[in-house]
Formats: sequence, C-alpha cells, structure tokens
Amino acid sequence: MVAMNSSHLASEVVTVPERWLFDRGIIRRTVLLFVLCFGPGIGVAIPLHWQALTTFGVYDHDHRQSPYAVIVFLVFWQSANLDRMIAHIARRMWRVAAMALLVAVLVFSYRNTFIIGDTLRNASIFTPLSRFLSTLPADTLLAGPPRDLDDIVIQSCKPAMIAYLLDHRWYIDLTKELHTRYIAIFDEIYASDPEPINLLHAQYGVTHLLISRSCYGKILKLHRFYSRYDEEVMQRIGKRRNFLLQHPPTKSIIYDDGHFLVIKLPLEVPGQGIQLYDPFYIPGYF
Repeated sequence: MVAMNSSHLASEVVTVPERWLFDRGIIRRTVLLFVLCFGPGIGVAIPLHWQALTTFGVYDHDHRQSPYAVIVFLVFWQSANLDRMIAHIARRMWRVAAMALLVAVLVFSYRNTFIIGDTLRNASIFTPLSRFLSTLPADTLLAGPPRDLDDIVIQSCKPAMIAYLLDHRWYIDLTKELHTRYIAIFDEIYASDPEPINLLHAQYGVTHLLISRSCYGKILKLHRFYSRYDEEVMQRIGKRRNFLLQHPPTKSIIYDDGHFLVIKLPLEVPGQGIQLYDPFYIPGYF
C-alpha cells in the first residue's frame, strides 16, 4: 500500500508540470488573460507611437517610447494576473520553483540597469565644478561638451548654448540650428587657433567654456563625442592632434580641478583686439 502511494505520488510530481504546460484549458485561459489585460496596452502604445512618428517626423527618440510604454503595461498585467497564473500550478513546490525562476529571470534581465554606465552616470563628479559656476554672474552663458552640460546646467543653474538632452530634431529649422551649434562646439574644443573659440563669444554670447580633459584622451581616441555628428566631427579634426585648449593660455583659466577647465571668453590674441559679443553678428564661418 505504501509502495503504491509512493509510486502514485511520484507519478503526480512528474505529471504536474506536464499538465500545467500542456493542458489546453489552462493555455487558453492564460492566453485570454494576456490578451484582455495586455492587449489594450498594445492597442494604445502603437497608435501613440505612430502619432509621434507622424507629428515629429525625424524625432530622435521616438523608438524608445513604445518599449517603455509596453513595459509599464506589462508590469500592470503581471501585478494583476501573476497570482492567478501561478494558482494554476497544483503543487506548492512547483509554485515556489516558478516564482524563483521568474525572480531569477528578472534579476538577470535587469542586472545592469542601476550600474553607472552609458545611461546612468555619477553626477557628483560635476558638483565642485557646478558650485564654482553657480558663483558666476547672472548673464553667464556656458558652452562645452554637450554630454557633460546635461548635469552641469541643472546643478549650477546656469544656461548653456546647447546640452545633449536638448538635441531633439523636432523641426527642420531646429535640426539645422542644432547641427550648427554642435559643430561650432566641437570646432572650438578641437581648435588649433583662437578664431573658432572667439566666434562662440561673438556669435552666441558665450562667456565661459567648459573643457573636459577627456576630450583630448579617451573620447578622441574612441571617436565617440555623444552626438549624431561624430563622423563629421572626426572629418573636421582630421589628423590634427595639436589643440589650443588642450593647453590653454594660463591667464584665461579661471577654474581647474584636474578633470575640467573653465576658460573665460573671449581669448586675448596677441596683436589683435577682442571681438565683443554682437547679437547681430553674422560670421562667414559656417
């Protein structure tokens, strides 16, 4: 009798996952739950995604919004229906195993989400610089690597000529202006003479330049400037490796923490006068 019960128990243990996986009624109910709960999310996300494409045309980040929306709806679906799906598993042991497997998959899938990397950065590295910039006059206008300025403009409460997160191509005229400003910024960073640098002051009214020393190291070596114009920037740099701001005039430096430099504009050029900011100045530079 005991042997029969043990055999029957072993048979049940083996067949439980098989029934859960292959029972058509359970599959139909699971699919129905998924369609009813997750289907409306898909139905909303797709039209909104299409509207973004139609409205903004060449909007740079449209492809990110639909996946984000789908994930949100998936979270709602899981929170509302996961327990109902798990309840279909007859044995407690298999329910625990299924939950453990789900947790393991989630941990593995999002293992790098909160690690400082390409999408998340430790913005505290900008804190000393931002504190200094916050003491500058109210009419200060910053320029520098757009990627770094994302955090700096927030921490220092100072405006910038352009920041990386503001580089969205909503309209044709805006796209042209963003391209012009990006190229002007990188022409300034990798200039061999003061002219492109002082043109930022003359044309845009830039009062202070931010220079990251990594611009002349890893960033230049990897050809990665965090812009869609990386290839064009490298073409403009060419084989030049002698850059004025890599070792700027000492008297123009007002801040240096070993990682970042702040340079006061305009640069004084021996034998030349200083070209002051003129809002109506139209250079033939671009």
